[in-house]
Amino acid sequence: MDMEKIIKIKRSVEDELFKRPGVTGVEIGYKIKNGKQTNDLAIRVHVKEKKDVDKDQIIPDAIEGVKTDVLERIYYPAADTTTYDPLMGGISIGKCDIVNAGTLGCIVFDNASNDPMLLSCWHVIAREGCNVGDVICQPGRSDGGQCPNNGVASLQRWRINEKVDCAVAKLDSSRGKKCEIADMLGINGTSIAQFGQEVWKRGRTSNVTRGIVESIDFSSLIDYGGTTGPIMVKDQIGIAPDLIVNLSFFEEGDSGSVLVNSNNEVVGLLHAHLNLPPFTGHAMANHIANVLTALDIHMC
Repeated sequence: MDMEKIIKIKRSVEDELFKRPGVTGVEIGYKIKNGKQTNDLAIRVHVKEKKDVDKDQIIPDAIEGVKTDVLERIYYPAADTTTYDPLMGGISIGKCDIVNAGTLGCIVFDNASNDPMLLSCWHVIAREGCNVGDVICQPGRSDGGQCPNNGVASLQRWRINEKVDCAVAKLDSSRGKKCEIADMLGINGTSIAQFGQEVWKRGRTSNVTRGIVESIDFSSLIDYGGTTGPIMVKDQIGIAPDLIVNLSFFEEGDSGSVLVNSNNEVVGLLHAHLNLPPFTGHAMANHIANVLTALDIHMC
């Protein structure tokens, strides 16, 4: 069978194949047998993990006369290390006094002064031993940011307790600002997370992903290390990846991302994730109302 016909068959079935849990890619390539490449062209289905599945999920030995092959392969986007002007949500941010990188959630405003501020997590832009005035850089230093050249803000307030892991830094850079999230539409205020609703985030590591709210009153013990130690967090939002679109909702470095609903309303601030099968890519977020109250800010 010639390549043109094989491509046509592959394209006709790939949407159905991607609906199967764990599928990460579909391509045409030489079939692998006993660890060696053969001369047989095949529709190669990439999966996160080879394992026993229900009969209706098994990849057939051939599709319309074309052999198939199943390979364990996972693909990750490269982290966004771009220097942004104007500043907006969903981009790399970090501290000047340590080498790290997390995500700038979005632009917010101080309730008293109305000064523009950068919202992220305590463990991204504050941490133990932090002080008011600590310089925040964009991108974060582990993404190539240099201080003081890439300094954009100064740390103002932070909270780390059973309800929130959050911090804000006052924007004091000549760079502009946008009430938007990179690769997404503008922010349309805030709302309350609803059980079962679709949500999105844009993080420094995994970019734009879609998830499903699977809990709105999640409690969990999180160990922050150091003198902070374990904290029993309560009243959190639990998010599962939407497996039809992406295998993982959240990766390391996405902390600080804001969680938005289909109306582009912010419903949460993402701060933790689970990386143990079968729940890899699940995430946890503070309710945004708790964050705004704790930091005395309002949404852009």
